[in-house]
Amino acid sequence: MDGKKFFVEPANDGIEKPIIDKLTENKCKIVFEKDFADYIIKCVMNPGVTRASGYIMVIDKTNGEMVAKSPEETGQRAIWNGYANPSMLAMKKIAKKHILEILKKLETT
Repeated sequence: MDGKKFFVEPANDGIEKPIIDKLTENKCKIVFEKDFADYIIKCVMNPGVTRASGYIMVIDKTNGEMVAKSPEETGQRAIWNGYANPSMLAMKKIAKKHILEILKKLETT
């Protein structure tokens, strides 16, 4: 995303970190104040103790409209993942599976 700046809204328990990491890995510019962003990314979660589901929304700051949304992903606390935070697991799936397609979509808008 040449020249576009992203603000990722802070979420509970730092679950936005996989999203920030993936954006950084793809050379996207991250800003830490909404005022300087072109796009705002919100992590939307339906948390649970052992299972959580969620998605991300990308909002165009100029008009406040949602311009992209990831498919919903789930995470589940289990022994094989070290009883990890299910919300964090869901965000990791979104970062791994959907960020690149969202960035490509934003390039065409």
